[in-house]
Amino acid sequence: MRTYQPLSEYAPAKPPLPNTDPEPESLPPSSVVGAAELIAAGCEPLEMLTGIVEIVEDWPNEYRRALPETRTDRPPGEENDAVWFIRSPWPSLTPKDALSVLWTSLPRENEASWPAVTREVLSWPDERALSVFRRLWPGED
Repeated sequence: MRTYQPLSEYAPAKPPLPNTDPEPESLPPSSVVGAAELIAAGCEPLEMLTGIVEIVEDWPNEYRRALPETRTDRPPGEENDAVWFIRSPWPSLTPKDALSVLWTSLPRENEASWPAVTREVLSWPDERALSVFRRLWPGED
C-alpha cells in the first residue's frame, strides 16, 4: 500500500479525491423548440458547423432560419439569443460543404472584406460552387 507524505504541514497527506460529478453536457441546438422541423427540411444548426455564427448575417435570407433560444443551459446573457439554422444555397452541396467553399474563398489578409465576399460567393451558381468544392475535396461529391 502506498503512503503519502505531505509536502508541507499545510498540504494534505492524501491526494484529493477526483471530482466524480460529471460535467453537464451542453444541450445541442437540435433540442431547441422547432429545431426538428427545420432539420427535417434540410437545415443544419450553424453552431454545429462553425464557431463564427456571425456569418449568418450575410447568408441569403431564403437559406437561413432562426429560432428563439430555449435551452436551459445557456450562460447568462445568451438566454435570449437566436439559434440559427442554414441550408446550402447550392443544391449539390450540404451546408457543411457550402461553408468549406466559402471559407476557402475568403481573403485571409482582408477580413473587412468578408461580408461582401461572402455575399458574392453565396450568389454563385451551383456549377461554380461545385467546381470549387471538387478542387478542394476531389472524389467527395
